[in-house]
Amino acid sequence: MIKKSSKTIVVLGMHKSGTSMVAGVLYKLGISIGKELIKKHWSNPLGHFEDKDFFNLNREILKAAGGRWDLPPAPKAILKQRDMFKEKIINLVSNKSELWGWKDPRTNLTIELYLPYLKNPYFLVCYRDSEAVAKSLFKRNKIENARAKILKDEYDSRIKDFFVKYPHLPRLDLQYEKVISQPVKWVNEIIDFLDIQVEDEKKKKAISFILPNKNMHELSKKILNKDFL
Repeated sequence: MIKKSSKTIVVLGMHKSGTSMVAGVLYKLGISIGKELIKKHWSNPLGHFEDKDFFNLNREILKAAGGRWDLPPAPKAILKQRDMFKEKIINLVSNKSELWGWKDPRTNLTIELYLPYLKNPYFLVCYRDSEAVAKSLFKRNKIENARAKILKDEYDSRIKDFFVKYPHLPRLDLQYEKVISQPVKWVNEIIDFLDIQVEDEKKKKAISFILPNKNMHELSKKILNKDFL
C-alpha cells in the first residue's frame, strides 16, 4: 500500500450492523487494526477484527461511568471520565503505523474521549436495518426485539450527536444491505474515501471477504456444530 499521509480510521456503528465486516475489509486492504484481535465466533464467523486493547479499555470506561454496552451511560457520565482515562487513551493510540484504525461498537459511546488524541481521523459509519439488528441481538444475547431497537436507536443517536458537534470530521456512511449487494462498488468507495492506493490483489481479497447473508449463516452453523461436537 502506498501511504499518502497518516490516518486513523475509526469504524463506528451499532453491534451487529456490519462493523466487523468493514473492519475485515480494512484488514484485507492492509490497514493495521490491532495486534491481538478477538477470535471468530459463530456470531462473527469470519472474525470480529476487534482489538482486545480497545475492547477492554472501552468496557472499563463504560463501567466507570456506571453502565455497559447494553446499558449505555449518559454522555455526561462518560465525559466525566476524561481525566481518569486520558493517559490510558494516549498510550493506546500512540506509536501506531501511518495507516491504522480500530473497531469496537462501544466506541460509539466513548469516541469523544479519544478524539483529541487521534491523528487525522477518518470515520466509517455502519448502519443496518433495525429488524435485522434486533434479530441478531436476540440470537446472540437474548435481547428482546423492543429493547434491541431502543438500544440501536440510542447508538445511532449518539453517532448523530457526535457528528453534529464535530461536523468537519471526514465520514463515510455504509449501509450493510447495500454493501453486501454491491461489494465492488463499496470497497472502491472506501478506498477513494481514505485516499489510498491498494494493490489489485489486496483489493480482490477485500471484495471477496464480503459475503451474502446466506453464506454467513452457513459458516455460523458450521462453527456451532463444531463447537457442539
